[in-house]
Amino acid sequence: MVEEKIKATDHGEVFFSWQFPEFVQYDRGRGWYLTAGLISLALIIWSVWTANFLFALGLIIIALIVALHENRDPLTVNFEINEDGIKLADKFFEYKEIKDFFIIYEPPAVKDLHFEFDSYLRPRLAIPLQDNDPVEVRAVLLRQLPENLSRQDEPLSDYLARKWKL
Repeated sequence: MVEEKIKATDHGEVFFSWQFPEFVQYDRGRGWYLTAGLISLALIIWSVWTANFLFALGLIIIALIVALHENRDPLTVNFEINEDGIKLADKFFEYKEIKDFFIIYEPPAVKDLHFEFDSYLRPRLAIPLQDNDPVEVRAVLLRQLPENLSRQDEPLSDYLARKWKL
């Protein structure tokens, strides 16, 4: 008889918990696809003309990823802030792994909570605040983490992805 051991992971009191879609599904019109296709085609022709075949291959792979991504509905992701850290889906990050946080709140376009990690290998984590009060979320996080007050604008990568509907 094999005994199954269930390991309970208790990370203390949950202060905030919400759900959000894993990615924003933009409403892209024909003009967006036509423009993206023409730019991609021009870049592929240029890369073949300059014998930069690796760049051409990269562009083709990116186009395939965008096409496959377009036909998929976003999954719902669970997020929580608790006593010991933050939990994103089934991944848990202790506060000691997180360098700082900042909130960009410019409704209705941008309502995001960002976490910077101590490790350079781990990218910045952006969490949509949804309908949560940013002042309350900030107050809870300040108990455990420093706030990066120098980050007052949306990161350029996030801004461009939103503007270009990527």
